[in-house]
Amino acid sequence: MADPAAGAMAAAFVRSGDSVAVGPGTRSVVSALISRRDLSNVTVHTESLSLTALFRGQEDRFTVIVPPGLLSPSMTVIPERDHHISVELALIGCSGITADGVQARTELAASAGRRATLSGCRVVAVVMPGSAAPSSESHLISSLDLVDACITSERLPDELVGSLRANGLRLFITS
Repeated sequence: MADPAAGAMAAAFVRSGDSVAVGPGTRSVVSALISRRDLSNVTVHTESLSLTALFRGQEDRFTVIVPPGLLSPSMTVIPERDHHISVELALIGCSGITADGVQARTELAASAGRRATLSGCRVVAVVMPGSAAPSSESHLISSLDLVDACITSERLPDELVGSLRANGLRLFITS
């Protein structure tokens, strides 16, 4: 999970009326979205029941859409009927970034990230947890050419920063 400062920075990409995909590892982003009182009419697509639960009581500002079969009887969300969602922004948690691409520790996060990046998002922001580096157990989410921005609380090696910026990736490092 990203730190609160990285979550707030990622949430700043969202505008009223946007359709946003949020994946595993974005709890701090969702918390920051909910705390933004200037947002309204935001549609949120997620496969995470724990993230869905955070939106309880926020139905006047957020519509949460989940895939069919994910609903529990106590939830008031709209099941996604069309698996080819259209979103303006995907906020996907990841465990690391290399010159080859963005990685996640779980296949669920990687799967959500791949679907979002292939859905034609105009902007994809990737939120990396502080102190998390890619490991041999990580799964590739996306190549860098599909990622618009990376937000992290972690200081990255200068060589990697140069490579990422040379590939056109916008890099935001919180203090």
